[in-house]
Amino acid sequence: MYQFRRLLGFFSLSLVLLGLGPTARVLAIQSPASINLLLLPAIANCRSLHGWTSDWSPLFVASDYSVANSYQCEGYRLHVKVVQYVDQHQGKEAVGQFNSVIPRAWWNATTRTRQRVTADLDVDEYRVERVPLRLTIWYWYSVGVK
Repeated sequence: MYQFRRLLGFFSLSLVLLGLGPTARVLAIQSPASINLLLLPAIANCRSLHGWTSDWSPLFVASDYSVANSYQCEGYRLHVKVVQYVDQHQGKEAVGQFNSVIPRAWWNATTRTRQRVTADLDVDEYRVERVPLRLTIWYWYSVGVK
């Protein structure tokens, strides 16, 4: 009888421990995550084309916020895309296997380097050399609030 009570006690304790994680997550006070409603700025010597105008676009799965625009500048076209993840979990990540900065078909025509833009900002630079397409892509991400 004592062994049965002991087994029942361990079983009950296991159920309580298994239930604590999800219960604590639901009841925890979480800081309100706000999406930074970013408007893309005016860019000197460029005019907005009021939306994305390229047939290519970076792919970021399940982002919470995304804004994109294309600009016609002096002698070139500039495409800007900003995405934001308020929270992340499996399958919803800023850096993950389902996101792609460039299409896989471009990999052999692409070189990747690191560029310093400002004292506190380094970017990954992709140079795509495909006839008739030549692209320079800057890519970086930030974690937290800066």
